[in-house]
Amino acid sequence: MPDAVSRRSRTLAAALEPVIGQVYFSPECHAAYADLGFAPSPGQLGLVALPDGPAYFTSRGSLLGQVQPDVIAAAFGVFKPEVVRTGVLFGWSITDADTIFAARRAGAVAQLERVLGPAGDDVRRTADLLARAAEPLGVEGRPLFAGLRSRWDDPADPWTRLFHLGDMLRECRGDAHVAAWTAAALDGAETGLVNDLYMGLPLKSYVRTRGWTEDELDAAEQRLQSRGWLADGTLTDTGRDAREAIEVATDQQVAPALTALGDDLDTVLDALKPWGAAIRETGAYVGGPVDLWPNRDD
Repeated sequence: MPDAVSRRSRTLAAALEPVIGQVYFSPECHAAYADLGFAPSPGQLGLVALPDGPAYFTSRGSLLGQVQPDVIAAAFGVFKPEVVRTGVLFGWSITDADTIFAARRAGAVAQLERVLGPAGDDVRRTADLLARAAEPLGVEGRPLFAGLRSRWDDPADPWTRLFHLGDMLRECRGDAHVAAWTAAALDGAETGLVNDLYMGLPLKSYVRTRGWTEDELDAAEQRLQSRGWLADGTLTDTGRDAREAIEVATDQQVAPALTALGDDLDTVLDALKPWGAAIRETGAYVGGPVDLWPNRDD
């Protein structure tokens, strides 16, 4: 079983996810991106407004600054690089990194205010604790986290502070995860397939949202079978142990944030969890892989 660090690390990530990940489903963001020349939201999944692909890639990629599309594709990891590259090439033809970064952050904050109301002392206190958590985390090998840290402008608005700091922690874990699975000699398609099964989903389900073709997924499945990770469409014991080891390595990379918080982690969770529940109830967040992780305290 995972140790306390892993369980606490995953619990914090799960609590942060709807509060921060709502940026990708924010109608305010979608409208701002459409004003820049992107397509509007392609539709809804239940109550949730889905993102336009190029707007997603360009807005999230703006964390890195005005970089080449291949750099953004490399940072995004599990997405098919060609899909990311095409989206960002279009994005850079109609806007720039600073403009869409500002639209992204403002749209995320607008949705937080609409759903959760004006910031009170709890928002200010939680933002201060997230700042403490982010402080000891290094930028080495963490491009999206480093990009967000470089864009930290010490905003006075409490919701803006909380969103930016939470985004830093979310992307730090994402960067750490990419480092862990690349160290395990997996590619993006292979990782997506293993993730499906690790989360208890059917093989070739969630991974399809990452742009891979059927032939590419078939080839990745064959490679995983050759490594002994998959058999008959399921994870072998070897594969499950290896995938859990990737998650543990991810957990360990963000352990300094947990150490910095100490017992105040519970204060952070007590604030984030009801906010996340309210965001889900109003259709501001669709859910994702973090909701299906095993071995959490919640």
